[in-house]
Amino acid sequence: TGMTAWRGVAPLECAHGLVTRYAGEGASSSMLGLTFPAGREGGVSWTVTAPSPDGRAADAEHARERLLEALPPTACPRLRRVIAASPCVLEHKLAVRDFTRPWASGCERVAYLGDAAHPLRPTGEGTALAFEDAVVLGDLARASPSVAAFACDDTVREFEQRRLPRVRNVSEETSALASRAYARAAAHSQSTSVARPRVPA
Repeated sequence: TGMTAWRGVAPLECAHGLVTRYAGEGASSSMLGLTFPAGREGGVSWTVTAPSPDGRAADAEHARERLLEALPPTACPRLRRVIAASPCVLEHKLAVRDFTRPWASGCERVAYLGDAAHPLRPTGEGTALAFEDAVVLGDLARASPSVAAFACDDTVREFEQRRLPRVRNVSEETSALASRAYARAAAHSQSTSVARPRVPA
């Protein structure tokens, strides 16, 4: 995708129960950040996606440095603060589901759920799909007359077939939205880099 994702948790910060979205502007419009509650113990979880810098992070502190360099100058100070307050920052190249490859796991009685089945940009849709995976799996378990019936390969394949249309639709819509954002950022960057003709004195 040409994008990198960073993630972390700031345990001493507070999200006040809110999910906050931070979007870049102009040439930085492909940058996206999210902060959200980390759990019952408090803290703030966060993710940021931005165009991939050269190379890879050597460790967590290097990942933080690379992220802070990738953020636009106009990035919200609060987003910078939660990044600075996170003991560990993870960096990885952004990957999304390739639907030209087989959807089924290929192994008897094995199915993939969550990011293992449908990796997405860290904008919340992946979490929602994972919850939906659990609901569908729960429905199949409730409808099964026994544990053995639920754990058979037919149930696993039915789960995969039920999930494919919804997962594919959400994945493709999310990718399309991201592509439009990247195109806007590229167009803005190109328009601002065009040299203006000099006016004779």
